[in-house]
Amino acid sequence: PCGVLYPPVAADSAPVPWGEKENGFVVLARMAPEKGVERVIAILDEVRRAGCDVHLHILGREDDRRTTGIVRRLCRERPDWAHYEGFVTGERKNEFLTRHRYGLSGCRHEAFGIAVAELAAAGAIVWVPRGGGQVEIVGREDLVYDDEQDAARKIARVLGGGERQAELTRHLAARAARFSTARFVEEARAIVRGFLDGESRT
Repeated sequence: PCGVLYPPVAADSAPVPWGEKENGFVVLARMAPEKGVERVIAILDEVRRAGCDVHLHILGREDDRRTTGIVRRLCRERPDWAHYEGFVTGERKNEFLTRHRYGLSGCRHEAFGIAVAELAAAGAIVWVPRGGGQVEIVGREDLVYDDEQDAARKIARVLGGGERQAELTRHLAARAARFSTARFVEEARAIVRGFLDGESRT
């Protein structure tokens, strides 16, 4: 039998109170077809049509030229709310993560989803497609979607209610604690101790 040692996510910035966060989404994803960034934009088109005034920042490395071109064009067609930021690191990246309320993944078969864990650790409410390790990160059915329409419905429902938002931020903060650096170090040391203890008995 084997256990799972989740990768660590560093919380590099102090948390920002919910009332001081911007009413917008952040996407952390490589510009590649499998990441589904176009799907994210389509979902937020629906959310905005439902009357929710939200904006989007897209952060990611440009791995695929065609995908990058498509995403840039989609943002140019929505200049008032969709913003292509490109590859962002360090303090600037932390600013985007901590100062926005929401995150969204478009990748249908994410192996783990470290970006989702980063957003949750920064205090964002994050929605993910059904499939892959990211579902395990968010750990709630109302944060998992089947298609664009399902995602838009679930997002609009949360955007319309303060108590629901507070409940989800508490839930995700507890989930994100599983990915802290302190927890990673503690569990890694426990694995090594267990291995050494087993060796000493043989």
